[in-house]
Amino acid sequence: MKQKFTTEKNKYLENKNKSENKTMFNFKISCLMKKQFISLMMVLAMVILAGTSAMAQNDGDIPTQPAVHLPGSTHPVSITAGTGTASNVSWTLYAGTDATTVADGTHTTTSFPVTGESFNLVWTDLAAGAYYLEATETDNDPTCAVTKRGFHLFVLGFDATVYASDDAGAPLTGDALSSCSRANEYAVFMNDLGVFIDGSERTTGTDSDDNGSLTNYIGTNPRTTRHFSVSISFDDVPTGYNFTAPDLGSIVADIVTTSSSDLYSVNGTTATDENSFTLDDEVIVENSTAASENIFTFPAIYNDRWGTDITTSVLGTDIRIYTSADGTGTSLGEEPSSHEDTVPDTAYDDNRSEEFTIQAAPNTSTITVN
Repeated sequence: MKQKFTTEKNKYLENKNKSENKTMFNFKISCLMKKQFISLMMVLAMVILAGTSAMAQNDGDIPTQPAVHLPGSTHPVSITAGTGTASNVSWTLYAGTDATTVADGTHTTTSFPVTGESFNLVWTDLAAGAYYLEATETDNDPTCAVTKRGFHLFVLGFDATVYASDDAGAPLTGDALSSCSRANEYAVFMNDLGVFIDGSERTTGTDSDDNGSLTNYIGTNPRTTRHFSVSISFDDVPTGYNFTAPDLGSIVADIVTTSSSDLYSVNGTTATDENSFTLDDEVIVENSTAASENIFTFPAIYNDRWGTDITTSVLGTDIRIYTSADGTGTSLGEEPSSHEDTVPDTAYDDNRSEEFTIQAAPNTSTITVN
């Protein structure tokens, strides 16, 4: 976005090129102003760069037209100091819409005040609401020559919902959460579980005790699959603010899968513990078959079981969002910690899914013939 400021003679040119929507993390404000101090001319141009995204942006001139950022996001900020003179530039971040209350250190990992013409503005996942960024350029000679430029920002939260789903990302509830394993797809069992009816060796599972009891049989072909999904939704935008939710390509999250038994793999990674398995910084790709955008679905696979049902659920935390399809590049932001909820049916949407029940096949005994 550009705005050109000229002398009074050419004032009719002011605002000739008005706001045009750009993406949240890709906008530029370039300002040129002449100001006379004795015989000294200072020219100040401000540029704020914020990467790339699919979010529409405003020009930051008034509180209801801010640049919209997300918690946990990073944005390069720069200013071109006045020409023809040595000067110092310092930056201050305020909470709110004016230079009244300095934002405390919980809002950013950037330590304010910042000196220099450029820096990275890094929001924490605690950042929320309106902010006002002010740059001050002080001329070294004379030191009374000061120019200030301001810019309005707004940090908009988002929420992640983790839930039990089908492979298309549609939520499953009620009776749909309890369904059969694939044990019915196994061939008939002989008293010796290691052989088929024709006497050939069975390769579809293992009998841990080799005593003919199906309770100890672990079915490994075909195995049973269940799906979990993460849905990303953005907080409501205040009236007058301009924001278009991005079409995300992937998320990165810490995923903990718990199971009463027989967990085999999660999102393609073999589990090291059949009861509880953690994936740190796991990349989950957007579900292209989902009915809406920003749905991320992954499978969990379980060995088949006879005689004892399997119950299982997942927990997702530290969820970061990306436009890339592989979790690379700069994260657009991280779910605010205030939005993370690990207990179902409480404030905000849940970060812990509903529980699946995988119904076991009957555990019959061996056949006795006298």
